[in-house]
Amino acid sequence: MLKVALLSTENSRSTKDLDKMINHLASVLKDLDGVVIDEIDLKSDLRLDSAKYNYVVFCGYDHVTLAHIHL
Repeated sequence: MLKVALLSTENSRSTKDLDKMINHLASVLKDLDGVVIDEIDLKSDLRLDSAKYNYVVFCGYDHVTLAHIHL
């Protein structure tokens, strides 16, 4: 079983085409056998335990996303 964290921010979700891409990616991954998806809304005060995931996917590019990449 693969655990995937799909990370996005409110800013990413408010961008129409990026929101469509995030939703499509989530739906495709959810249809795969043996894949568990956690859709996580990144906030500046959230501490994500990325060690419990096989893959971490950052959707978007803003200051909150960049801060979590560097954590």
